[in-house]
Amino acid sequence: MLDKGKSQSETSGVLFWVFPSLLIGAAFTVGFWVHTLSYNVFAADAGDRAVLLFFYGLLFMLAATAIGLLVVLTVRIVPLLRRPWLRTLPAVLGFASFLGFVHLYTHGIYYHEFGIESPYVALALKIVQVALVGLLVLAAALVSTATFTVLARSGNLRTVAFLVFGGAVVFGFAFPQPCTSLYEENLPPLAAGVSRSVIVLGIDAATWRVIDPLIEDGRLPNFERLKREGSWGGVKPFKPTNSPEIWTSIVTGEPPHRHGILGHVTFRFRGMEGEMCFPHYTGMNFGLGALMERFGLVERNPVPSTMRRAPALWDIATAYGLRSSVIDWFATFPPESISGVVVSDLFDTAHRRHASDSRDLMAEELADLIEPPSALSYLLQDGPLPTNGDDLNFRVMQILQREASPDMVFVWFAEPDSVQHTRWKYFEPEKFFGVSPEEVELFGDSIPAAYEQKDRMIGEVLDSMSADTLLVVCSDHGGGPVFGEMRHSGGHVNEPEGILIFRGPGVKAGYRINEASVFDILPTICYLRGIPVAEVWAGSVLTELVDNELGTTLPLLTVEGYQMPQVRYRDSSVEVELGVNEDAMERLKALGYIK
Repeated sequence: MLDKGKSQSETSGVLFWVFPSLLIGAAFTVGFWVHTLSYNVFAADAGDRAVLLFFYGLLFMLAATAIGLLVVLTVRIVPLLRRPWLRTLPAVLGFASFLGFVHLYTHGIYYHEFGIESPYVALALKIVQVALVGLLVLAAALVSTATFTVLARSGNLRTVAFLVFGGAVVFGFAFPQPCTSLYEENLPPLAAGVSRSVIVLGIDAATWRVIDPLIEDGRLPNFERLKREGSWGGVKPFKPTNSPEIWTSIVTGEPPHRHGILGHVTFRFRGMEGEMCFPHYTGMNFGLGALMERFGLVERNPVPSTMRRAPALWDIATAYGLRSSVIDWFATFPPESISGVVVSDLFDTAHRRHASDSRDLMAEELADLIEPPSALSYLLQDGPLPTNGDDLNFRVMQILQREASPDMVFVWFAEPDSVQHTRWKYFEPEKFFGVSPEEVELFGDSIPAAYEQKDRMIGEVLDSMSADTLLVVCSDHGGGPVFGEMRHSGGHVNEPEGILIFRGPGVKAGYRINEASVFDILPTICYLRGIPVAEVWAGSVLTELVDNELGTTLPLLTVEGYQMPQVRYRDSSVEVELGVNEDAMERLKALGYIK
């Protein structure tokens, strides 16, 4: 038990009040270290990891010290607070309030989640959200204060430290851990008699919420045709609904902690070669990473393909001697050496930057962004390529289908994601306050226009593909209006369903898929193409969409897993020019994915 004199002495000391903040900051640091190390999300040696993690932890400690000093100032101003049992309250309240603010800043009221239509109801729910967060913050502060006080009065502060740090370590291991599987080296054969080609069109953030009304209005005839001739439904994503993680899961069949793509960017400590990819919820993709970059501690770059630890479908196709065209899929720079062509996800940005250059100069600047570089001759032979990203991707797909004869095609389209983020309030102005008729007139058709563009592309694909082609149209997540989010009027934080359409031989026509996950897409493609399905994948074959005739004749072949190719890159040390990286990062910032 602390005596009165000692208590008064400690009460007047700065360390007495700063200690709780330091303890909390240190616990955050330890928990994050354990968690990040357990994820093994580094392309760096042990020294680089230790240094970068040290600076990350230092930020927590500096923040903790700042809060502690504010506590000291508050105590000196307000005599009522000069009580030993209150010393943890301001510290915990400060940390909890910060986390609460981050939640309120990034999580608005999603109309689809609550089934509401009125902005007045949304405003009321936002007020309730703020109140609930405030109550949770206060409850956390009071509970931790009471616990700390009881232990501190017993004089056993070591017990306090042990419990706090022990809890941090438990937190570090509380999330899914990466696991390894035994992958077979000798591949089983493909299913006999299946030789169809596959086209996968990835449309970021496409949602039936927009598509179905536009079909009713007659504006999307090819989406309507796909629903009539194929199987369709919603597809459930996972949290966080970040495009790099989900699109990589779609082609690998693995969750992020297994395939290794955990965010939009990687971090590299200045002067070191190693880089790290942090889970999205650690804060490194937002304020902390931006702060470290501002002070010159790290540099940030778009997440590279070298971070991926699981084979993608185009790697599996290569192992079976099938050719693929991969166009602008997330995390494909540097481009892999596969059977076929990889046009990396930085090609679009670099092409736009060099669109006015001569053909020879453009070929030189773009050579490291496509594998093999000789495929550039296909792309540049017909004159200038479109500068709009989605138009460029579609044109590249058409050229490669003509010149490279792929068995599988994977192409990603950025819209309607970005336009839904920024212009949903003009699409459904009745759900927001302060949207003028003039703004609706100018921007109200932006979202429908993005879907109409994709509808025209789908029409061209349907008209040109052979009868035995399997067409898959999917999105990583959906989208919807969001009230009270400070960055955008549209979003996809709370897992809105995306779209999924299968159309081709062996697929039921006009069938609505009951329930599907993004993890089910790869197994279903493989089954319909006669490729053995890996048992380690997180999803399963959507047998409900397979017609009865195919279901009785095509066996479900399985394999324990697939190996990563040993030689994946022509030159893994290739670095893209600084300007292209900067342009790519600015695009991510504009979408609100990083700060």
